[in-house]
Amino acid sequence: MRSFRKVLLFFAVVILYEGVFSFLLEPVTYGHFLDIELEKDRENGKIPDMAVIGDSCTEMDFVPSVLERELEGEGVSCVLNAGTGSQMIWGTYYYLKDLFRQYDLKYVVVGIDYGIFAAEEDYVPKRELVVLDRIKSMDIKAEYIGNCLEWQDWLQLLTSYRYRENMESMAENLKAKLEAAYREGVDTREGTHYRERGYVYTEERGELRTRIHPAGDWRVERISDRAMEYLDCIVDLCREEDAELFLVAMPYTFSGIYQSETHQPIYAFFSAYAAEKGVPFWDFNLLRDRMRLLPDSMFSDEGHLGGNGALVCSSQLGKIMRDRLAGKDVSGYFYGSVEEMKADTEGIVACDFGTRSCGENGGRLIEAESIHAPDVVPEYEYWVREEGGEWVKLQEYGESTQCRIPAAYLDGKITIQVRCRRQGDTVEWERRTEKVREPGME
Repeated sequence: MRSFRKVLLFFAVVILYEGVFSFLLEPVTYGHFLDIELEKDRENGKIPDMAVIGDSCTEMDFVPSVLERELEGEGVSCVLNAGTGSQMIWGTYYYLKDLFRQYDLKYVVVGIDYGIFAAEEDYVPKRELVVLDRIKSMDIKAEYIGNCLEWQDWLQLLTSYRYRENMESMAENLKAKLEAAYREGVDTREGTHYRERGYVYTEERGELRTRIHPAGDWRVERISDRAMEYLDCIVDLCREEDAELFLVAMPYTFSGIYQSETHQPIYAFFSAYAAEKGVPFWDFNLLRDRMRLLPDSMFSDEGHLGGNGALVCSSQLGKIMRDRLAGKDVSGYFYGSVEEMKADTEGIVACDFGTRSCGENGGRLIEAESIHAPDVVPEYEYWVREEGGEWVKLQEYGESTQCRIPAAYLDGKITIQVRCRRQGDTVEWERRTEKVREPGME
């Protein structure tokens, strides 16, 4: 009897320890706010009937309320954004399986991130655990643990152990979690923060912080067989649950797509896959009028839309789905290929610049570049502004991609702006970008 009591006492201490230190060590999570919101919805009789699911691109690109508005006529009343950071496709499968256990979903949108499918299959336990934390059904949790988490990482199932390195953040975490807003499910943080039913808002870069982003590199030969097997499982799962499935390739910056040599092959690969499976597949990188609808200025980085871009992306998806469900041909929303898109692109796509030392002559040399349509000759104009001062034009529009900043400007904080337009145009700029330079920066 005493031994039994000791065992009970031991487990009670472990549970208490886990509860207290998990609360202190675990940072504020988006899952916390989602759980509170879903519980409030449930109390009000509002149950998800559509889910968008995928990695952080899905999480930050689709706004549930916008989709609800666009699809109201299709019987959609409550959309759940089930995106999580770095969600692999096997995580999508198990999370979706759990959602079907909880809700009668009519429609499912799976965000296809080419980078996830065509990445080297590195194992990152914390990435898997983010999805695992969202799953409510214990048997599905156990299945996910057995198939996706290596046994040596099972100790990380204890939240206190997983976040054991956050000792210095305990006071900050405790302060945040004791606030009334946190308990009520309101994220008061600035910048990137939880907004609504799983959607996470982030700020866009804006026109002046737009850059030339790296070319998208998604090689078909690197696509994981395991990832495709799980995508097969998702297709089968949606059919078993009588839910209509839509596959959507998430948008990447236009400058990255324009330069990419691998986008067309991977787009063709998934198009063929979707046709074989009999499910719709739409690549939002190939939206017609893409430069106006989703310009690079609406992105927060290479692959995530800021708030305004998410509104546009969500509205477009809702309209396309609505037309598709009405039996209309939706192919007109998209270019048929990257080449067709590029052929329809005019003028300057993006511009960027860097600086380097001029050596013995002093000052720094601005070196500009741009991406543009093949028939375009770009020209550049260079400006500088000292902190608190007025803009000074360093060099008039011309074909030169270089301009010297006099050494006198380099003793204080300055802002450098490069403007770009096609030769022969009279606009002030077609694309422009600026950067701040502090003394001593390279």
